[in-house]
Amino acid sequence: IYDVSIQTRSNADDDRESAVFLTLIGKDKETRKHLLQTSLNNVRPLQNEQIDRFSFVDRDIGPVRLDLSRPAVI
Repeated sequence: IYDVSIQTRSNADDDRESAVFLTLIGKDKETRKHLLQTSLNNVRPLQNEQIDRFSFVDRDIGPVRLDLSRPAVI
């Protein structure tokens, strides 16, 4: 089980909503891409200047680094 906290910043120029995905990357393996949709501590996740906690189950990948992305706006 992975428990991740994400802190957002304020961006007055960006009021659009979009999907945000998280992939945890280890030395030799990585998790699958997880949609950050349901926060453990906020009803509306990923709003300006808040901290959201997300939890998900995936395989053990050892020590991790983050790759946080969202799809391009078309």
